[in-house]
Amino acid sequence: MNTKLIAHETTSSFDYFALWGRPYAPVSHVRRVVFSRGLGYLLVEDRAASDRVCTYRQFWHLGEDAAPTLDGTTVLTHRARGNLMIRQALGEPALRMFRGALLPMIEGWRSYHYGDRIATPQVEAVLRAREAHYLTLLVPSAAGAPDAAIGRIHQMKDGFTAFVRLGRDVEQVEVRGARATVTARTDCPPAGPAPATPRLPAPLPACSFGDWA
Repeated sequence: MNTKLIAHETTSSFDYFALWGRPYAPVSHVRRVVFSRGLGYLLVEDRAASDRVCTYRQFWHLGEDAAPTLDGTTVLTHRARGNLMIRQALGEPALRMFRGALLPMIEGWRSYHYGDRIATPQVEAVLRAREAHYLTLLVPSAAGAPDAAIGRIHQMKDGFTAFVRLGRDVEQVEVRGARATVTARTDCPPAGPAPATPRLPAPLPACSFGDWA
């Protein structure tokens, strides 16, 4: 597989990198990753394209004691300490979980030593199309589900914008090709969706929206 680092940036508030690869002809793949140093989440964008309809699979490999559960577009792990929320924010990929599967494919295994294998949870997000676009929010937590949401997503040819909320804090993430920005938004509502009927004449905050996911 031919893979190239096509962009990277490190600041006091975030880390960003982008990779381009061609796993096999005629499929090309771009992955862009933003890590928020302030709120501690990862936002991962995957774009894959081909000249024909393909089945694309995005994998997330978890530790053997992760005990994941699936609820709609969200996967949560349930360890005593050190957990992860994985939320699909774009489209409707089919989500499946495997552990120690041999058929129809070998999935859900981990090997720490040659010749040994351990059954471990594996999450798979599947899209079937000529072009696939994933935007995945990953939020670590000590225990339990984090109070996290993502919304107001705008897709662009060379990136995206999105708003991420953790607790009462909101950040706006913008990725355009080789550049990224992460901006704290203090004018956003602290939690939950925007009211269905605004109380006029006071306008809604500039970044409020009603489609938190």
